[in-house]
Amino acid sequence: MTQNRLRLAAAAGLVAPLPATVFACGPYEVVKTDAGWLGWFSATEKGQTPADA
Repeated sequence: MTQNRLRLAAAAGLVAPLPATVFACGPYEVVKTDAGWLGWFSATEKGQTPADA
């Protein structure tokens, strides 16, 4: 589990453990929460944006 996922989970009010299923949606990863969908982009290089992926 990455640090970004842990921070996003805390910000979204999710409690550990994080869901086992994470969906790919273009350059984003998304997970269903009680409040809706939570999505994020994980850059693999410094300065990378979703448009670059």
